[in-house]
Amino acid sequence: MSSSTAIAAAVAPPASIPAEFLFTLSLDIAWAHDIGATPLGHKRFAGIAGGRFEGTRLRGVVCAGGSDWIQVRPDDIRQVDVRILLQTHDGALIAMRYEGYRLPAAQTETGLAGHSEHAYRVAALFECADARYAWLNGTLAVGLGTRVPPAGPVYEVFSVR
Repeated sequence: MSSSTAIAAAVAPPASIPAEFLFTLSLDIAWAHDIGATPLGHKRFAGIAGGRFEGTRLRGVVCAGGSDWIQVRPDDIRQVDVRILLQTHDGALIAMRYEGYRLPAAQTETGLAGHSEHAYRVAALFECADARYAWLNGTLAVGLGTRVPPAGPVYEVFSVR
């Protein structure tokens, strides 16, 4: 076996990445500003009015005041950078941030098998001081999302195990 074959075998991805459903997240958009063409691409900025999240281990509301910085690239892919604050049904506050892509319609039609309707693909991290939800501090999550305007995006969020 050549060294390149051995390396490829050592880093081959698993048949599937183990993931567990965490929650469904829906966001309400308060307003949006179109900043315009910058040296890095077209920039937009949106305010988060609130929203909801619900799963088997946690549920609650999205606090108003979050933001979404959107960079529209020349290939029409939108890079998103979102910061929101979740409040659980029992009062814990959880900072959530995620980054990823919103693919143009032409790419979602021929996208990943079984996920062609999911224009958003994001990766999320959490921070929480409440001991009941400390397990989130080491959680990496991925989300697949959709958006049908005028509503905000809706994601199915999964923790990677």
